[in-house]
Amino acid sequence: MVIRVTNQMMSRTMISNANNAMLNMYKIQNQISTGKKFLNAAENPIDASQILKMNTSLGQLSDWKLNIGTAKEELNLTYDTLNGVLDNMQRINELTVRLASAANSEGTNLALISEINERTKTVASLANTQFLGVYIFGGTNTLNNPFDIDDAMNVTYNGTVEGEIWERRTEINFNEEVTVNVYAKNLFGDNTEGIFATVKNLNDILAIDPVDIMAINASLQPIQDSIGKVVDAMSIISSRVSRLDSVADLNMSMTTTLKSSKANLFETDIIEATSQYALYQTAMEATFKIGSWMLNGPSLLNYI
Repeated sequence: MVIRVTNQMMSRTMISNANNAMLNMYKIQNQISTGKKFLNAAENPIDASQILKMNTSLGQLSDWKLNIGTAKEELNLTYDTLNGVLDNMQRINELTVRLASAANSEGTNLALISEINERTKTVASLANTQFLGVYIFGGTNTLNNPFDIDDAMNVTYNGTVEGEIWERRTEINFNEEVTVNVYAKNLFGDNTEGIFATVKNLNDILAIDPVDIMAINASLQPIQDSIGKVVDAMSIISSRVSRLDSVADLNMSMTTTLKSSKANLFETDIIEATSQYALYQTAMEATFKIGSWMLNGPSLLNYI
C-alpha cells in the first residue's frame, strides 16, 4: 500500500513540530525568568509532593533551631546564675573558716557576720532570677517568686514541690527533648534543706553572743556539701548545652541537605536551561528550513 504524502500533511507536521519547540522554549523562558522549574503543583505533581514534604521538614527544623537557641540562652543564664551562687557560697565558706578562729576581735567577727548576711541575701536574689519573664528556679510554676526570704533568713519556697512535674522541656529534634531547668527545691531548699537551710543554720549560730566556735566548725561541712550540689548542677547544665550544640549541628546538616534537594527539584539551573533553550531554538529553525524546502523545493514538473 502506497501512502501519499501531500503538501498539507507536511505542513501540519512542520507546524506541530514548530509549536512543540516554541512551547518548550516558552516553558524554559519562564523557568529562567522566575528561577523556578514549575509554578504550580499540576505541572509536576511528583516533585511538588516531594517539595511539600521537604517544606514541612524544613519548618520543623526551623522551629527546633529556635527552641535550641532559646534553651541555650536559658541554660547559659542558669549556669551563670549558679556560678554567682557558687562564688557567694565559697566566700561564705571562707568567712566561716575565719569566724572559727578564736583569735578574732569582736569587730572582726561583726564584719564577717555582716558580710555573710549580705552574701546570703545575694544568694536569695540569684535564686529569683528571671529569663524572658520566667522564674528559672520555680519549676513549672514560672510566674511566682520561687523564694521569699525575711530578715531572719527564713525562706519560703513557692515553686513546684517534689512529687509534681517540675521539668520544663522543649523539643529539639524528632522525638527528642531537653530539660531547660534544674530542680531548685533540692538545690536551694528552704528552712529544712538545701543551701538556704545551711545558711539559715549558720546565721542562727552567728546570732549567738559570744560566738560558738564549735558550732561554727560544725556548719562548715553542710556549707561545703551545698557548694558540691551547685557544682553538680552546673555540670549537668554544661552537658545539656553540649548536647544542644551537637543536635544543632545535626539539624543544620539536615537543613542544608534538604535545601539542596529542594533546589534540585524546584530551582532552575540557568546554564542547563539556557543550553536547552538553544537546542529547542535550533530544532525549531531546522523544522522551518526543512519544511520550507519540502514545500517550495523542486518538484517533478521542474524536470518535464
